[in-house]
Amino acid sequence: MVVSIAKRIGFLGLIVALDICLGFFPLRQVVAQTEESQPQSPLAQLEIQGQFIKKLVLQNEKNESVSFENPGEKIELPPGKYRIINVITNGYNSYGDLWIEVESDKENVLKVGGPLYQYVTATRQGKIIRLDYSLRGQGGESYTSLMRNKPPQFAVFQGDKQIAAGSFEYG
Repeated sequence: MVVSIAKRIGFLGLIVALDICLGFFPLRQVVAQTEESQPQSPLAQLEIQGQFIKKLVLQNEKNESVSFENPGEKIELPPGKYRIINVITNGYNSYGDLWIEVESDKENVLKVGGPLYQYVTATRQGKIIRLDYSLRGQGGESYTSLMRNKPPQFAVFQGDKQIAAGSFEYG
């Protein structure tokens, strides 16, 4: 009896395999029709106005991340809203919370990356002058150094005479 059941299953398996190969199996046709019936939305182009970008990471509203290595001047992605998660340039990193909307029927521009600009803000607090340093990209996004072993330095001059010097602290 066991031999009889094994022969039946083997024969049945052969019939199913032949049906699949020849296209007679109805499930295969349903899957193909389902894939064909879902139209693909056209991709939108996003122009990147910035230089020296090594990596760009975007996240859509479904929290799905899209990563672009050395993206160049234009990238293509599905239309929708995206949050700029991370921008890495030559030695610098930016984490942001900026959202952009990319549409397939309009010109989409993202300003990130270099050239990077240095900003120093001086505020007086009694007898102390506080200096705050920031490094910003094309869209105003802040960058930090990937190599924190050598912090930015400054020097204060009165005329031609240097009266103070120091290093900024990270954080």
